[in-house]
Amino acid sequence: MSQYPTQTRAVDPFASYNSDVVNRLTRMITNGEDLLFSPGGMNVIADSTSPNDYVIVTAGSCFKDDTWIQITEQHWVDFNDALHYFGGSIIKEPGYYYIVLEYTFAKSRPSPQAAIKIIPPSLLPAAYGANHVFLKAVAATTGPWAIGTLYDYDPDDTSIYRENTSIWASVEHTLPAFSQIRDQGRIIHVRDEDKYYFGVVDAWERLDDMRTRIDLSTTTANLYDLIYLNISTWDPATAVSELTFAQAVVTEVGANPKGVWGGIITVNVETGMAGSISSGEILYLSSTDSGTVTNVKSNQQVGVALGSGAAGSTVSILFFPPAVVTTSVKSLLDTWTLSGGNYYQDVYISSLAPSLLSSAFAINCWDNSTRELIEPMLVERLNINTIRVWMPVNTIDLNVIVTD
Repeated sequence: MSQYPTQTRAVDPFASYNSDVVNRLTRMITNGEDLLFSPGGMNVIADSTSPNDYVIVTAGSCFKDDTWIQITEQHWVDFNDALHYFGGSIIKEPGYYYIVLEYTFAKSRPSPQAAIKIIPPSLLPAAYGANHVFLKAVAATTGPWAIGTLYDYDPDDTSIYRENTSIWASVEHTLPAFSQIRDQGRIIHVRDEDKYYFGVVDAWERLDDMRTRIDLSTTTANLYDLIYLNISTWDPATAVSELTFAQAVVTEVGANPKGVWGGIITVNVETGMAGSISSGEILYLSSTDSGTVTNVKSNQQVGVALGSGAAGSTVSILFFPPAVVTTSVKSLLDTWTLSGGNYYQDVYISSLAPSLLSSAFAINCWDNSTRELIEPMLVERLNINTIRVWMPVNTIDLNVIVTD
C-alpha cells in the first residue's frame, strides 16, 4: 500500500510562470502558514474493518509551502507497513502516534508528491518538523497492540493541533435575497444591521438567533407577530389573559416557519396605537391588536425598544417576556363582623380560579394607616372561593393581597 495518496497539487511550486501567481494567491489565504483548508477535510478516522491495523485519511485540502495540495480519495494508513513510517521502520509501542502530511517544496522534475506518514512516540518531538502538516494523534497501547482514541491535538502537547485557514465573512450592505446555489454555507456580515447571517438549506439564519430558534410547525401568525402556544398551534398573543401572553416572536414564515423566544428581534407595532414608539421605552403586549406591541401599559411587559416605530409598522426590541406571574386578589378589610369575641371579614378569590379546596395560596396583610405588615390572628379557607381573616380587634383596616 502506497504512502502517497491520490492527489492533485495546484500548482506545483514555481513549475511555470503561472504557478508563481497561484502560489502567491494561496498566501493571501494562509499568510504563509501551513494549514488545513477546512475542519473536516483530511480528517483521520478509524477503519471499522481492521481497527488495529489501519486508520483512514479522508479527502480534503491543505496548503503546504504555498502549494494547494488536495487528497481526492480516502487513503488507508497501514501500521504494519514500514513505508508508512517516518524513518522507514515499524515501531509498535504505547503512546501517541502522529499522522502527518509530509511535503517539502522543491524545484525539481518530477515535482515532489505529498506523503502520509506515521511518526511513532519514541521519535517525537524531534521528528515532527517544518515539512509536516499535523492531521491527528492516535493513541496506542501494547500487550496486545491496539489503536485507541484519535485526537485533533497531541494530549501531551496541546500546542500541536489541526490548524485551519481563517476564512473571512463577506460583507453585504443589506441582507440579500437568499439563493441556495450561492448562499448555502455562506457567512455574511450585513452592514445596515451590523449582524452576521449563515446560509442554511433554504434561508438565512441570523447567527445571534440560532441558539434560541424554535420550529413553528403550525402557526396562524404573521411575520414579526408575538405568539403563544395554544395547545399545539402557535397563535398571535394578546394581553387579555395569562394563557395568551407572549412566549416567542415569529421570525420566518413560509414552508419552515421559525420563531425565537429571546434576544434582539423585530416585532409588529399595534395598528391603533396613538403616537409612536421611541428608543428606550418599555413595551407591552397589546390587548387590542393580537401579536403586536404597544407603549401603553398592559398586563404583560415584553421588552425595551431599541429604535423608533410608528403605529402599524415594526420596531426592533430587546425581547425578554417574563415568565407568567401569579395572579392576585387585592382587598381592603374595613368592615368587621363580631363572632365569639373576635372579628372576621371574608375575601373572595374566585378570580384566581382555584381548582381544589386544598389548593395552596399566600396572603399578606398590611395596616392601611401605618403601612406595617400585620399577622392576622387566624386565616381559614371556608370554601373553594372564600378565605376568612380573623382579628382580635375591629379598629385596624387591613390591605390584603392573596396570590395563588
